[in-house]
Order: sequence, then C-alpha cells, then structure tokens
Amino acid sequence: LAKKVYLFEYKKEWIEALNATFMQWQDKVTIVQKYVSGRVRSNATTIDNYFKDSQDSLLIKMDVEGAESVVLSGGNETLKRKNVKVICCTYHKQNDAEEFQQFLNSKGYQTEFTDGYMFWKSDKSFKPPYFRKGIIRGWKV
Repeated sequence: LAKKVYLFEYKKEWIEALNATFMQWQDKVTIVQKYVSGRVRSNATTIDNYFKDSQDSLLIKMDVEGAESVVLSGGNETLKRKNVKVICCTYHKQNDAEEFQQFLNSKGYQTEFTDGYMFWKSDKSFKPPYFRKGIIRGWKV
C-alpha cells in the first residue's frame, strides 16, 4: 500500500536478504546501507538529513535495539511537519515509553501505546517494573 519505502540497514550481511525479500517491490523500496543516527557520518545519516528535500508524507517505524532516542534526536526538523507519523518501540530501556511520549507530545503529536506489555530482561539496568509498554504511535491532527 505504500507509495515509497526506505529501509535503513548498515550490516552488509542483511542487504542480500532484504533485496530478496523486497524484490517484488523493488520499484518502490529503497535499501539504504547506513545507520540512522543523531548525526551524519560516513556510515550514518539522520532523519533530517535524509529527508531534508522531501515534503512527502512519512511513516517512521523504528525498532533499533535501544537507539531509538538517538534516532529521534536526529529528526527534530522532520518531526515538526504535520504529515509525519511515528511508530516506535518503547521497551528496550526502562524509561523509553515516558520519554518518547513526552518528546512526541512536545512536537505536537498525539500519542497512544499498543495494548499489553513486554517483559524485557535484556536491559542492563533491569529493575522493577519489569513489564514495559511495547510500542508508541504518534500522529498530528
């Protein structure tokens, strides 16, 4: 259903699998071999940098193993736009759900969490509450 999809994957060993998976939609799927980060480097870009010349509607979906706050920090300008929606994992770190909700609300987003909770013990600072909200969705009206 998407008009255009951008997949960011830095690890070379995943590029072949992604190309094979999305071959049927290769005309509208672009695989970018970079990290999405909070700053631009030779192996990384930011949301703002990559989409600086685009005014298209965006749905940003991320599950980046605990680096979500870094990725969001590199999207300050893009996230000001009305035509950007966000779906973001919130279970990797203890305070991600609250922090991401405050961040998105400060940008004018309405937010909601998916139902249910996740049990995530891979956090090095594992402490109660052990169950965490899994995903936040944000949109502007």
